[in-house]
Amino acid sequence: MSVNYKTQKPNEQFIDNVPVDFKVKSYNSKSNYNCKVDILKKQICDFEDDIINNENIIVDKKYHEWIQKNDYVKPYYDVDCAYETEEIMNNNIDILLNKWKEILNNKYPNADLVISSCCRKKTKVSKHNKQNNKSYFISFHLIVNNYIIKQCDLNIINKDLESVDGYDNSVYSNGQNFRMVHQSKPDGTSKPFEPLNYKDISETTNHIIQLHYDNFNKDYLIIKPIMSPPVTPTTSDDEVLYDNNNNNNNIDFNNLEKTVMGLKPHRFHYDFWWKVGCIIAKETNNSDEGLELFKEWSKLDKDNYEEQYCIIQYNGWRNNPNKQQLSYGTLKLWFNEDNPNYSDKNPYKTMYMKNYKPSQDEEGEWVGSPNISGLIELMNKEFIFVREIGETIVLDKNDE
Repeated sequence: MSVNYKTQKPNEQFIDNVPVDFKVKSYNSKSNYNCKVDILKKQICDFEDDIINNENIIVDKKYHEWIQKNDYVKPYYDVDCAYETEEIMNNNIDILLNKWKEILNNKYPNADLVISSCCRKKTKVSKHNKQNNKSYFISFHLIVNNYIIKQCDLNIINKDLESVDGYDNSVYSNGQNFRMVHQSKPDGTSKPFEPLNYKDISETTNHIIQLHYDNFNKDYLIIKPIMSPPVTPTTSDDEVLYDNNNNNNNIDFNNLEKTVMGLKPHRFHYDFWWKVGCIIAKETNNSDEGLELFKEWSKLDKDNYEEQYCIIQYNGWRNNPNKQQLSYGTLKLWFNEDNPNYSDKNPYKTMYMKNYKPSQDEEGEWVGSPNISGLIELMNKEFIFVREIGETIVLDKNDE
């Protein structure tokens, strides 16, 4: 794994601004996450009343860290893999853990890894795992104890991990719950995460992700991402509905703008956000007008918008036009999914898209192939092309 960042030691100003506490939520007595819970500021000493001394653990009050994009944190990872049987799960625990230890030790030289785990059978699984009879899960929380980074930068430095088995980048969203050690989910179906190292109750602070006075050391390294041009992952044929070769784009800008601005807020998730920008760049020939549209749309995500990231991403696509594999067809599919009641009264588009269905594996992705034969059949019923004169005759349905 490549190291795509630089580091520096904390200066005096940084040290002076290290917070004394960290933010948590307690879902005790709650049945799920769909409820209002107060954000509490805690120090490790605040948990003394919650410690079961003879068991050396914190009472399970469903404590979760509450992490926001501008918080300084230790780099953290949520690794989750599904298996068919308990035996297969148990046989893979050490294999998966050693794999991720190697990954993180390569990514962070001299990494001090803090690890907790929760291996169990889940009663609620995704449709994909249910179809594959996978209900046994290995879950690890890994924290790189001697490095510091802004939470919003974790997606940037971890792009090289996106294809690694078990990697989950959803934990880097702004306003993120992350379970503390010895704590379970509010639905009552999960086991607590148990520490595999730093097990003593006096070492609990090492398992806290948010940087605060009790888990800070002036010798820790602050990570600053190296902003390089984005590399577009290989795209499936199901995403690329059509491709405008040689950049001879024919998409009307007003239609493109209408489609982009009509996307629902969940498209601001990084997995969609960069794809939307890439499509805009491609369909506008990397123009300044396209950049302004990308920024205008990104501004709608008020909690996360940062103009510099839009510019860096867009300039990356300008410099690497051969990487722009996505096109307007994918954008239109997302728009139609987000606006099921919208109709532009285009029967040809409807027929062309007939075979596309939402993927059961990935939210926001579509599978299938264009209905070319159906489109041709429809057009043959409504048009006649006269080759001799090179003109198309539109059939009048009233003459049938």
